[in-house]
Amino acid sequence: VRCRVSVFILLAITGIFLITICVNKFVSFKVCALCASIFLTWVGLLLMYKLGYFSDSTLLGLLMGQSITGIYYAVSRRVAPVLRIFTLPFILTLTFGSYVLIIGTSSILPPLFILLAIWILAYVVFAYRNDPGKKTIVDAAINCCEAK
Repeated sequence: VRCRVSVFILLAITGIFLITICVNKFVSFKVCALCASIFLTWVGLLLMYKLGYFSDSTLLGLLMGQSITGIYYAVSRRVAPVLRIFTLPFILTLTFGSYVLIIGTSSILPPLFILLAIWILAYVVFAYRNDPGKKTIVDAAINCCEAK
C-alpha cells in the first residue's frame, strides 16, 4: 500500500509541476513550478492527514521540509547579507510552524518561548554587529552557510 501511495504522490508532484509550467506561459505572475508542486502536494496531503485519509507523517514532513528549504533560499536571495544573522531563528520558526501543522497546537508554549529567546538573542547580536568585539561572531553567523 505504501508503495502505491508513494507512486501516486510522485505522479501528483510531476503532474502539478507540468501544469504549473503550462500555466506560467499564459499568466503574467510567474510561480516556481517546483515550489508550487511540492507545496500543493503537501497541502493536499495535510488535509487528507487531518481527515484521516493519509497517515504517512514522515512523507508529509519531508515535503514540508522541502518547502522550508525553498522559502529559506528565496528569502536569503532577497535580503541584505547582514540580515542573515536571523537565519537560525527563521529556519527554526518555519520548521516549528510545519510541525504544529502536523501535530496540532497542544503543548506549544515551551517551544514558542525558546523560539522567542532565539529571536531576541539574534536581535541582540544584530544590534551589536558593529562592535569590534562582536564582529567575529556576527560574521560567522552571517556566513554560516558559506563554504570555506
